Amino acid sequence: MKLYYILLIQLFIFRYSKRIRWVFEISREGVRMPIQSIKNILQNYEFFRDELSGIGERQQFLLGLKKHHRYIETYHLINSSYDPHDIFFGSCGTNSSFESASAQLQGLYPSGTNLNLSKLTIANSIPPNKENFNDIEKSLGLNSLPHNIGVFPVHKLFNDEFQFNLILPKYCPGIEDYLNERKERLQIKTLINEFQKKFGKIFKKILQKSDDFSYNDIYLICNSLILEYSNGINMSKYGNKSEIKNLIQFSFHFLSIDLIGSDEEKDDEIGLITMSNTMKRIIDWIDKKVQNDINGKEDYNNYDLPKLIMYSSTEKHIGVFESFMHAAFQTSFKYPYYSSTLYIELFREENSKSIDENNYFINYFFDDELVLSIPYIKFKNKIISLIKSDDEIRKFCKFKNENFFIYINFQKMLLPIVFTIILFSLNLNIYFKFNKKQKLFI
Repeated sequence: MKLYYILLIQLFIFRYSKRIRWVFEISREGVRMPIQSIKNILQNYEFFRDELSGIGERQQFLLGLKKHHRYIETYHLINSSYDPHDIFFGSCGTNSSFESASAQLQGLYPSGTNLNLSKLTIANSIPPNKENFNDIEKSLGLNSLPHNIGVFPVHKLFNDEFQFNLILPKYCPGIEDYLNERKERLQIKTLINEFQKKFGKIFKKILQKSDDFSYNDIYLICNSLILEYSNGINMSKYGNKSEIKNLIQFSFHFLSIDLIGSDEEKDDEIGLITMSNTMKRIIDWIDKKVQNDINGKEDYNNYDLPKLIMYSSTEKHIGVFESFMHAAFQTSFKYPYYSSTLYIELFREENSKSIDENNYFINYFFDDELVLSIPYIKFKNKIISLIKSDDEIRKFCKFKNENFFIYINFQKMLLPIVFTIILFSLNLNIYFKFNKKQKLFI
């Protein structure tokens, strides 16, 4: 009983002596449908390829609800209703990532938290057609949608897409050589032989295949089996309960090795290459937040520095993020199951007379597990020391365009450049017209 009260007091002291100031997170998509179907495995799925299943929707909604409890109810980091100054939710380009972000936002801002219409604007809410909506209007009242649910923006990571997706050969051709080299490692060959020995016979029968399985064959099988398992599909065709359990365990192990590899030093290098630009942005965001705090500037109306930045992505992005953190702080690696989330939370100690960088520290979570707690200065210095230069990234990725990053930065500047050119052209046109009129009066 004494221990209970001690823990309660410690929780109270932590809650009221430390204030959460900013959060960055990357979450994997919820349980989805397969990207590629295999003969006799996951062929009859309920949605299109790479779309969220009902299970994935539920996962993401509950994940959003968890964040509602933490960041709205407990720490009051953001408002209970959507505010674009509070939150930025970006997604990589897959269907399941966008759908996951939408479902998660429904949990973060559950029904009853959306903004209402006014009596003056209800008349403007009818679409331009002859349908009679009187009954529906009465049931909605002042709510814009049933049960006062909301529709929230999910942003495609346009300018960040290149830097964030360097783990994919489409954006970093050099990754292809690395992936091919990794398939030749002893541990991978051992896994392939283990699959042939333990499961080869049954899958040759199911897939009607006569030759041995390649690395890519086994990857597709393991990925599909995890999806069948996750979506609650009957797996009795693969054997009894014990055999199915062994098959699922092997699949998770194989996908984990595929994701991060076995040669830690070499694979940490991949994390450093592919996540350096993202880490650079995280440090920039936190630095701005800390400086605003120190200078007493509240950032209520700062679109460039939301309090909660969320990325919806895939297991590959989470894997290389974990790899970067392992290189920096020797943290452990865990395979990111569907809806797994990594959090970087910035806290500030409130019981100090003065505020400087020493008042801030970082908590790094994998789902509910606190992986690392460290003063922000130490976190920042270590991350900066490991960030790869543009030249190193360009060399590894084998970019054909030597000015690749200049091109990416140019994309960010493109809109203001175009606007300036148009404005200049208009001014030039007005100038010549004015001069022409002046000559007519002379």
